[in-house]
Amino acid sequence: GNIQRITTSPYTRAVQTAELFQEAFPENMRPQLEVSDLLTPGCSFDTIKRWLNGETDTVVLVGHEPDMSWLMQEFTGAQSQRTNFRKAGACLITFEDHPGNSEGILRWFLSPSVLFKLGSQ
Repeated sequence: GNIQRITTSPYTRAVQTAELFQEAFPENMRPQLEVSDLLTPGCSFDTIKRWLNGETDTVVLVGHEPDMSWLMQEFTGAQSQRTNFRKAGACLITFEDHPGNSEGILRWFLSPSVLFKLGSQ
């Protein structure tokens, strides 16, 4: 579905990244920006999973390494595959149900250079 909200760590660089992402949308379709301590470095997978289980919106998470790589691996069940996010990298994970009730499917994983090229088109 359409992205309704961008949830970001309160750290400056994460907020800046979230704001840039938000500004990429037409003004009448911009997702709400929410700052949350849930995404500070060292975040808890179980806490984030419980929080997402209560969500009905499509949410973008903006956080830090190595937490984002770890969350992606946990949500998709790919713990044996080491995937590192680079600064400003992104991925899309979808769920049949909610994150606690179904394993996520990694739909795409893009480097910052690919995202930049897409954004400049």
